[in-house]
Amino acid sequence: MNIAGLTQLQIEQEFDNQKLHEELNKEIAEFAETVYSYIPQFHEMLSAREIVAEDLEIMEVIIILLSILGNDKSGIPVKGHTASTRDIPLETVIKTMYLDREFNKMFQEESLNVAMDIIAEFDGIFYDIVKSVKRMEDGQFATFTYIRSEILFSENLNLRATYNRFRLPLIECPDDWTEKSRGGYKLTKRKCTTGRGSEKQPQLVLDALNKLQKQSWIHSQDEELELNYSYDKFLSEGNSDRMSRKKANDLLLSTEETYATMEEIPMHFEYRFDFRGRIYSTGYDINPQGNTIKKGGLIPNFE
Repeated sequence: MNIAGLTQLQIEQEFDNQKLHEELNKEIAEFAETVYSYIPQFHEMLSAREIVAEDLEIMEVIIILLSILGNDKSGIPVKGHTASTRDIPLETVIKTMYLDREFNKMFQEESLNVAMDIIAEFDGIFYDIVKSVKRMEDGQFATFTYIRSEILFSENLNLRATYNRFRLPLIECPDDWTEKSRGGYKLTKRKCTTGRGSEKQPQLVLDALNKLQKQSWIHSQDEELELNYSYDKFLSEGNSDRMSRKKANDLLLSTEETYATMEEIPMHFEYRFDFRGRIYSTGYDINPQGNTIKKGGLIPNFE
């Protein structure tokens, strides 16, 4: 997207306010209305754990779930069902969800419990939980639990990468946080804290966020360098050459577009507290608190 001549508000209207089925590949358009219809159910489920979440954060959770169901190709094909029907081990889905970086950041020490709640809550909606009894080598029988999913995305579709482009850095200084108003982005206003953090903070504390938000940055990064960095990282974690290349290329799907969009444009970041008082910037592909390669691509703009 070419953002030349657009204001911050116009950019957010383009990225944040478009409906999900207009943004995502037609391959998953059938899930869009289902996604929207279950947002109230998510609110109710999270409130039972005293967790308050914005609609945008809930959309993020649903995207994470659909991504796991649709992008995981490790499931066992189910005989007698459609070609896309497969059984994914329950523990694989839960572990992948609660260890997801964004999911973990939202729910922190509650991540595992929330992940299990979600899996139980949406049985029969996005998937079916099934059990299979198998006879083991020692002659004993064991029960295995699976997520039976009919969602299978094509190789070139990474749902997380498509959705992550909703949060570009700001091209204008973010709105100030005050005791009476929310700061950060112009639209989809969130509280100054993530997860269970209290929204009521003294102005002196909020000014720490405001000061950080006023610092602008210039981004200058080599996509090939980042691709190689990610590949080496996955390889060092024990992934095969083929899997390391696939994971690195998946990460680059949204990165390429973000870098092209923000090319050498002075940018700002929204900052928020977590419930412990630690400060985090909002962002995916470009983030001053990202890994070494992400941080190395940002230059403070002191003009």
